[in-house]
Amino acid sequence: MARSYVGEARRRGLGSRRQRIGPILARLAREHADATIDVFLSWYPRLMRPLVRQAIYALLDEPLRATFGYPAPAPLVQPLTRGGLKLAARIIRLLPPRRKPYSRTQDRNRTYPKGYRIETLGATEPIAK
Repeated sequence: MARSYVGEARRRGLGSRRQRIGPILARLAREHADATIDVFLSWYPRLMRPLVRQAIYALLDEPLRATFGYPAPAPLVQPLTRGGLKLAARIIRLLPPRRKPYSRTQDRNRTYPKGYRIETLGATEPIAK
């Protein structure tokens, strides 16, 4: 029975729900990914951001890069990025264990430079009623 509805929808040019919603979800996913990359880039000085962006693209696998429409990194960027991370891991492995944990709560919060109160975060009113 479901096949007959799908066939009728195709004949009328309506398409499936996935065909109608898919492009919208893809656009929203791309916007979310772009915003996430922009937040990450904001942690670095402006002069470094193009290089960091290339490193981010280099860490994404090809199917994910293609899905989001991101460009392939320059040929040397991918091996240098991955090699750099592996080298950093090897160096860190040789360091003595920390005596006390590093508390990130003491760091300056770049998203909220003046601080925040938990009760003021998030939506002020429900979106759906």
